[in-house]
Amino acid sequence: MIQPLVTIPMNARDQGQRSSCVAFSIAGIKGLISNYSLSPEYAYLATVHLSPSWRPDQGLDVRIAITATTKGLPEDHHLPYQQHEPTHPLPALPTGLPLYGPHLTLMSVDLTAIKKWLSSGKPVGVLISLTQSFMSPIDGIVSFQTGVYPGRHAVVIVGYGNDQAGNEYYLICNSWGPAWGVNGHAWVPDSYLNCHASCIYGAN
Repeated sequence: MIQPLVTIPMNARDQGQRSSCVAFSIAGIKGLISNYSLSPEYAYLATVHLSPSWRPDQGLDVRIAITATTKGLPEDHHLPYQQHEPTHPLPALPTGLPLYGPHLTLMSVDLTAIKKWLSSGKPVGVLISLTQSFMSPIDGIVSFQTGVYPGRHAVVIVGYGNDQAGNEYYLICNSWGPAWGVNGHAWVPDSYLNCHASCIYGAN
């Protein structure tokens, strides 16, 4: 059993079949900090408009996404999430809407920085490679494995804690709906992040 030391409540949303995990992670972080339900669809489209080589189902570059959402995001009801990818010509972004959420900083993986952000109530985005164990957490825990699938996936870290042996774990909120893990959340060991995470991002 894992004893949580810090947890930040966040509802798990469902990105469906689209490659929109980066948009969901950014909308989740900005929304929780600003106390609004913000639009991942806006985050997605804003990023696509700055990505000349984008193609449907290609996913997003997290660096471009952070730049595209610097000014914030509108509330979700202004631009609800769509189940299908946009097509060319891309729809224009709505204008004149209030935008919320802090600017995010991209940095290399630093577990000390993650814990500092979490302890101040700020969730942390992380880009990770996926293992077979990640696909189906057991009792809410993703075990460490070395073999990974191609590509990377964005999730939000919302807590950390220790097991009875003192091993460190981090609580992630995924964007695959509440059926994944426990209500869309699962614990991953620090070894998973150290081995499979390529960057973190949050409100520094």
